Amino acid sequence: MGMIKIITAQDRATTSTVAMDKLGELSMDDDGSMFRYVQAGAAVAQYDACTQGTGSFVVIPTSGVNQVVYGAAQIACASGSYFWLQISGKATCKVVVSTAAGSGLVPNATAGTLALAAAGTPDTYLAGCRAIAVVTGVATGSEIYLA
Repeated sequence: MGMIKIITAQDRATTSTVAMDKLGELSMDDDGSMFRYVQAGAAVAQYDACTQGTGSFVVIPTSGVNQVVYGAAQIACASGSYFWLQISGKATCKVVVSTAAGSGLVPNATAGTLALAAAGTPDTYLAGCRAIAVVTGVATGSEIYLA
């Protein structure tokens, strides 16, 4: 069983064109939030919700309602570069404007953005619901909780 790597906030705020850590490595913040070392399969903007891209530990911004949210990018990252993706805990993420605090969130058609999980949606859609709005949504980035 592997260990969880201890890194600084400065490390998590850095991107690199070459892998500086092992892909898939885990890190925990002081508040218990978890991060995973990944590669961007497309350009990722700060606060984008991300899903699986092509390849192990490769992520891309969400862009469809049936995608699973793997985490929220706390920094911008160029395609092909490496970064730490937040996968659990309190994070900032793009959320549809006016989404009420306490709402379950899922990806929508807007790249990197989460929206209200609609009532009566099939279970396969709600499987992607790993995020809860902490505050009322604003497009530039809102507090969410990643489960």
